[in-house]
Amino acid sequence: MYRLTTAIPDKCALTMPGTGLVIHTLEQYSADLQDDVRALFGFETSLAIAVVVPGSPADRAGLEAGDSILAINGNPIRPARAQEAGTSLRRDAIERDLVRLAPTDPLTLQIVRGGTALEFRVEPETACRTRHEVRFGTSGLALSDGDTIQFSDKFAGAADDEALAVIAAHELAHTALEHNRKLKAKGVNFGLLQGFGRNAREIRAAEDEADRASVVILAAAGYNPAIAPAFWRGVGRKLGSGIFRTRTHAKPAERALRLDQEIARLRSTPSPASPDTPFR
Repeated sequence: MYRLTTAIPDKCALTMPGTGLVIHTLEQYSADLQDDVRALFGFETSLAIAVVVPGSPADRAGLEAGDSILAINGNPIRPARAQEAGTSLRRDAIERDLVRLAPTDPLTLQIVRGGTALEFRVEPETACRTRHEVRFGTSGLALSDGDTIQFSDKFAGAADDEALAVIAAHELAHTALEHNRKLKAKGVNFGLLQGFGRNAREIRAAEDEADRASVVILAAAGYNPAIAPAFWRGVGRKLGSGIFRTRTHAKPAERALRLDQEIARLRSTPSPASPDTPFR
């Protein structure tokens, strides 16, 4: 997601600082696991860094997985509230505050590492604004509500990097193209009626557009866009039951053909991954 979001900021209505940080909070883990969580992840404070993307601004700044955060831009991290126990609510709130910062303004983190307080300055890259997470106990592949992209744990746990990139680029296209907002403005019903009539036609048009735009995103991020039709002819074909056979989504073979056509169109342009390449 870091690689994809930092590849297309010019195509997104909203942007955020791309840091390469993944954070987590102690209270989002159940109370009976917290001793083990501390042993595994550190958590010298209640907010810690879970992952630092290699080569990202956070990595270049010297931050490491396991660093515990005291303050961001001089603002101390608030403690968890009672109603936040066992949830990711505080983490989500902190992430939403971070994504609303100016995308290229330096970010200062006060952290604790092995009992020593340290300060780091991160120079972020501009990224397409979205949150992303793995949600456990869900079906399907992934979904986007315009704010957060959620991958099912079943898919994320089984997919390789290319399969994840194909689905992530598709969901990111929904965000970049503001499909959620536009469909709601048209009065599209996302409930039980989404598979019928005008609702299905509007959602299907958005899904088809996101497929085409995903090819541009993959190319901009340095992936071979041919991995997209290959996915729908391979692993995606096996997953092409259920929601993918409703009127809101094309069949895998149809998606693969459309992606082939979009790749051919892009290859006929001077620079398929350039900022001037439009979404269609």
